[in-house]
Amino acid sequence: MKFQSQEWMDAVKEKANSDKKYLKKTKDITLVMENRVLDAPGNVDRILTWKFERGKIVSATVLEKPAPSDLRDIPFDGTKVFMRTTGPYEAYAKLNRKEFTPMEAIARGVYKFEGDIMKIQAKTPGLTRFTDICATIPCEY
Repeated sequence: MKFQSQEWMDAVKEKANSDKKYLKKTKDITLVMENRVLDAPGNVDRILTWKFERGKIVSATVLEKPAPSDLRDIPFDGTKVFMRTTGPYEAYAKLNRKEFTPMEAIARGVYKFEGDIMKIQAKTPGLTRFTDICATIPCEY
């Protein structure tokens, strides 16, 4: 399956929601997160939207448009989304391949983070667990 496809997102959701250790470690994660992915294969931009309730992924959707798209112009709305990342597809692929951690991505400026940084940092352990689960799903880049 293709990385960041709806099929991949559904597989992440299924694995996360059935992993008791993951759910125990992410029980403080109730939020909506977006990943805005630019210049993905097929010359598209994407927005991946993840909705978590007490660690459980209750929805995972992908919106895709030909690049460069108007998805790049959508302003961040902190009343609807806890955090949003924006960056090139390859940055997300490297993160998924575990070539760096989310904290290293922040430090390197690999992609842009939007949201309350103090609140994001407080959720980092659980979000890192989410990233770890994503990396376990076999996919093609």
